[in-house]
Amino acid sequence: MSLHDLLLKRRDTRHFTTEPVPEEVLQKALAAAHLAPSVGLSEAVRFYVIKEDFVKKCIYNLFETENNKIKKALANDSNILNRYDIIKLQAILDAPVGIIVTTDYSVLNKFTIGVSGTADTLQWSSVCAVQNMWLSLTEQGYSLGWVSILDYNNLKKIVQLPAYEFPLGYFCIGKPATDYDRQPMLQQIGWKGKSIHPVVKEIREVQDVQKEHIPTVISSTYNINDKQVLRKELIQIINNKTKPIGALGQLETIALQIGLIQQTTSPKILQPHIIVFAADHGIAKTGLVNPYPQAVTTQMVKNFLKSGAAINVFCKQNNIALKIVDAGINYAWKEDEIQTQDLINYKTGYGTHNYLDQPAMTELEAQQAIEKGKKIVKELSAEGCNCIGFGEMGIGNTSSASLIMSAVTGIPVEECIGRGTGVNDAQLQMKIDILKKVYEVHQLSQLTIKPIKLLTKIGGFEIAMMAGGYLQAFTENMIIVVDGFIATAALLLTFQIDKTILDNCIFAHTSGEQGHEKMLQYLGVHPLLNLGMRLGEGTGAALAIPLIQNAVGFLNEMASFENAGVANNV
Repeated sequence: MSLHDLLLKRRDTRHFTTEPVPEEVLQKALAAAHLAPSVGLSEAVRFYVIKEDFVKKCIYNLFETENNKIKKALANDSNILNRYDIIKLQAILDAPVGIIVTTDYSVLNKFTIGVSGTADTLQWSSVCAVQNMWLSLTEQGYSLGWVSILDYNNLKKIVQLPAYEFPLGYFCIGKPATDYDRQPMLQQIGWKGKSIHPVVKEIREVQDVQKEHIPTVISSTYNINDKQVLRKELIQIINNKTKPIGALGQLETIALQIGLIQQTTSPKILQPHIIVFAADHGIAKTGLVNPYPQAVTTQMVKNFLKSGAAINVFCKQNNIALKIVDAGINYAWKEDEIQTQDLINYKTGYGTHNYLDQPAMTELEAQQAIEKGKKIVKELSAEGCNCIGFGEMGIGNTSSASLIMSAVTGIPVEECIGRGTGVNDAQLQMKIDILKKVYEVHQLSQLTIKPIKLLTKIGGFEIAMMAGGYLQAFTENMIIVVDGFIATAALLLTFQIDKTILDNCIFAHTSGEQGHEKMLQYLGVHPLLNLGMRLGEGTGAALAIPLIQNAVGFLNEMASFENAGVANNV
């Protein structure tokens, strides 16, 4: 096969057979990629091979989110939308192998010929590597499909890419099921034709740039169109601190994330808050899923107000403001008990109904709880808070959280249920049997993408208010610190409404509840801490906020190699 024939045959493929890709085929293609031109021998290209179905599913979900945004934007032109709908834009789940190709900007810390004008030359080297890999696969009877309709920030989180690497896209690899009549697929289906000849322009004169004033300083604040410029500048700032590349681990990733959230190279953490939402669950009255009586919810809320709980200690220790919200506990407050600014009495009801025999709440109650959660966060944002974490208290709420998790993720109920406040083996089995029955009675598998309906069936008022709080915090562009099992279950509901909320989320810790790690895997996120905690109350978030403050601190205050007069030869 001549080189020209090979170029004609190379196609952006979206239709693959189920035939696996032999390892020797893949290795030959990667070796070809390695032989591609590399500016100044920088060797900045990196390859991440993906074969696990679960990882592919997470990346597919990212595609779906972005694809739906495009469809929404085209909704006013049904003709274009219909034509767009017929295009197969990805084969993430179909292709046997996926590869993420990235550019590693950390090589800029070494002198590299060819990048003094622009660091983008590193990315161009990576593109050359992709072309080599593509041609090698085509020669061997395989092909590649380039998927770029993805949120790259979340793609990086899923595969734990370091802050200084940036992906070109996701590449599907497999045996092609068609050659598209030896033409680009979009041309074959009539979307757009490709010109036969390349566009060539002859340049006869050039501008004398020395006579022009060209600004070289980028502003410290950015609008959304400049996000990639900001990303590159933040990475450069982080990498140029007096430390080896990546030496501060996740703190570097957090610094980058917060800079992108606040759209600045000088982010700040202002008036951090923890809000603890408390409510009772009707099923707790039965004692079938919890070893403690329902009254413990009220007793613990009173303990919060007297500053006697773990969350009080942690917030005080770390100078974090704490608010307690009665979202729906089964207790009528006496007037002298609520004369405190630390208690927000937003009771939606005196606990939910027992969802063993009826829905937990009405749709109106669910909406009211969500709106109250939004209102609290909106008011705190107006007062200057830009970093917020949510905690919860409610006997029986791990049961609701387990059911929500199962309904949203599709993971079997028994794999979502933990010991909660400490049930023994017999109690745990009873809890599993009862919640499996609840799952079937309320047909929760049909409510995967209906958060309000899920809340009405099995939710708690505190979970509904947390969901509202998350939505408002995202609207206010706040840093969202996600606590443990129940707090993450509430986030799953908002994730069904707007998946981009993850851009603003920092996950505090991995709970000791067995389902929490699976929830985190489903979301494709990586928490800061793993201390075996399972207390709730927002305690994990309270411990994580100081780490977030330190990430911002090093970004703003740590010296660069240049400022410190330290040689940077690593």
